Amino acid sequence: MARADQPAYLTSIMGKKFLDHVKTARPGATKEAATALLSAAVFDGPASTVPLTADLQKDLIAARRIAANLNDTQKEIDGLLHAFDGGYVTPGPGPDPIRNPETAPGGRNLYSLNPEEIPTQPAWEVATALVDDLLRSHKTKKIGMDLNGMNTMRDFGVMEAQILYLMGVRPIWDRNNLAVDLELISRKELGRPRVDVFIAMGGQYKENFPTRVELLDRAVRLASAADEPDNHVRLGTLENQRKLRAKGLSVEQAAALAPARIFGTKQGNMSGTNILYLVPKSGAWDRPSEIADVYIDNMSWVYTKDAWGQKVDGLYQQAIQGTDTLIRAWSSNMTSELSNHHSYEYLGGLSMAVKTLTGREPDAYIADVRNPDGARMREFGEVLATTFKTELLNKNWIAGMKEHGYAGAGHAAELVKNTFGWAVTRTSAVSDATWKEIYDVYVNDKFGLGVRQWMEKDNPHALQEMAATMLEASRKGYWHADAKTLKALGQLYQESVAKYSDSNGLISGGNTSLAAYAADAGAGKAGRPGLAPAPAPSGRSGRAAAAPAAPSSATPPPLPVVTGIKMTSQPKALPQAPGLAPRELAAIAAAVAACFALGYLRRQGTL
Repeated sequence: MARADQPAYLTSIMGKKFLDHVKTARPGATKEAATALLSAAVFDGPASTVPLTADLQKDLIAARRIAANLNDTQKEIDGLLHAFDGGYVTPGPGPDPIRNPETAPGGRNLYSLNPEEIPTQPAWEVATALVDDLLRSHKTKKIGMDLNGMNTMRDFGVMEAQILYLMGVRPIWDRNNLAVDLELISRKELGRPRVDVFIAMGGQYKENFPTRVELLDRAVRLASAADEPDNHVRLGTLENQRKLRAKGLSVEQAAALAPARIFGTKQGNMSGTNILYLVPKSGAWDRPSEIADVYIDNMSWVYTKDAWGQKVDGLYQQAIQGTDTLIRAWSSNMTSELSNHHSYEYLGGLSMAVKTLTGREPDAYIADVRNPDGARMREFGEVLATTFKTELLNKNWIAGMKEHGYAGAGHAAELVKNTFGWAVTRTSAVSDATWKEIYDVYVNDKFGLGVRQWMEKDNPHALQEMAATMLEASRKGYWHADAKTLKALGQLYQESVAKYSDSNGLISGGNTSLAAYAADAGAGKAGRPGLAPAPAPSGRSGRAAAAPAAPSSATPPPLPVVTGIKMTSQPKALPQAPGLAPRELAAIAAAVAACFALGYLRRQGTL
């Protein structure tokens, strides 16, 4: 990080308590005044006008220590090489310096938390405030929760706590602050109806937090037992039981499975949804329903008391009914909902599943808990629009990427690819205006930064893949670009391929349909209409035009895992398309092997 940027970053690390101390010392002081104080006291900047109180003197001692740790970057390299040497690497906490200043310096063996602590009492306090804030302005009966283990390790269970509080269930902590049991919050104390949930569990969650899965499942059953006329959890469970009975299940089987709300990949599968690379490998699929089918097939293994890690025919499709809203937590200060491709994989994939199975694109919210002191619930559309303006379409951000040459160009291209990911998985997410802005900034060089020259020099394939992504967005119907724009893009793409060869990226690799479309566009032809529907109305304003996809007529043979219930066996195979993936995997494997070989030679004294 550039030295000029460090005072502002350090201000974020010091947090609300430091800002309060600055305002006490000088009433009316702003965050900029606090940053100026750190610049003066820690980085030898211009003198500050804020008087130094006893609290601020203590804060500055801590700030100097944190700044020294942040700049002790050599430890990262030393720790990595020591690990390759087979040496002992001292443990250190995560997740990042803003949430935990003790994360720095790096180069240590990271640990996260004790799963039995989840959710912690501070996480519960944040979660209840978030849910109350949401329900004041948004009416909902059932919310789909994107439960992600990496976020849990960062925020200590804010999502889990939101799930519990929505249903009107509270954790019970023991004297060691472990969440060991649950209690039902009375309807009078809760002051509102219990909200039903549908939980989409990320690939690593069930392996890292199995007892928390059990805790959440118990919470659903506890809330379902509360006989209240407006209890949406109970009403949902009773409706599930009725529908399962109609499918031919016995009274006992239907009663056991009706409370099921938690679904994910099959046991032992930590690789996720299988749509992360399928979405950008757009030459391998024709219609979005194919992606939704893969997501549903891979994420429909149920985790409940009487069917742990099983696939019960029709249960996922029934349990998701009524979901009108989605929530995902944003706890990382290192990635955004645009730069993290797992965001469109999980939240976008869940959105596709809800739309496919209910006929309606759900509303979506982001629980922004990057700074626990300023946690807030934000509409997804606002979050993504803000991220475009602060990252991909931001003049200063692009200038910063230019300083990183090849890698900066590649990162910008990655964000354009992720834009395509959101356009595919959530059709209301990316407007024609956003695509046009991307074109103007990176192809027409709207800001006069010499973007084309930079990419042509440092990473021409990044620019080529950007052009390919924009063309593919048009070909698939996610961007309704004019003929002039398409002609310029088609020519840019073809010229780049001719000059620098095919990038063979995820979007363009082996995509013969895209190549033909680019040729037509470059020749001034508008090309055939895209295959995707026009952006659907959001869940808030109306119903999506697309009807629910028809269920597959093929019925896999049953497995004798849960007696009397039809089971399906394996997740659907991922469609394959030529691309970089095999080469990338081979390169990674070779690099890892080389590192271990290096460590071995050093230990033998031959290097």
